[in-house]
Amino acid sequence: MKLALKLLGAAALLVVLTGAVWNETRQTRYELCVRCRLDATVETVAGIQLERRIHPNTCSIWYERELGAYAHVWRPSGCPRNARGKLSSSTNHSPLRWLTASEQATALKHFTDEQREQFLNLVVSSDSEDQVQAVQLVRRVVPR
Repeated sequence: MKLALKLLGAAALLVVLTGAVWNETRQTRYELCVRCRLDATVETVAGIQLERRIHPNTCSIWYERELGAYAHVWRPSGCPRNARGKLSSSTNHSPLRWLTASEQATALKHFTDEQREQFLNLVVSSDSEDQVQAVQLVRRVVPR
C-alpha cells in the first residue's frame, strides 16, 4: 500500500512538472514568406513544431495564381509569445515589415519582369541593406 501511494505521488508530481515544462516551453511564432507575403502562425513546444496555420492574403493569392508554384522563404514577422501570451524579445526588425501585403502585391503586378526578378532576389537576402533596396523598389511604384 505504501509503495502504491509513493508511486501515485510520484506520478502526480510528474504530471505537474510536465505541465509546467509544457507551459514554459510552448511558444507561438509568427512568420511570413518574403516572396508572396503568406502569413503563418507556428506553435512549438520545446522547439518541436506542433502546428503551422497558414493565413493567405491578397498578395499570396495573387502570387500563386499569376506566378505559379514556388518555394516559400519564411522569415520571422513578429515577436514570439509564450503560453501565457507574454512577448519574447525579437531581434528581427526587417525592413520588409515596412511594406504591407497589399503594397507588395500592387508592386509585383506593376513591375516589369526584370524589376520583379530584382525585387525577389533582394527580399530573399538576409542582408538588411538588400531588403531596404527592395522596399525602395516598391515605393517607386507604390508611393505612400
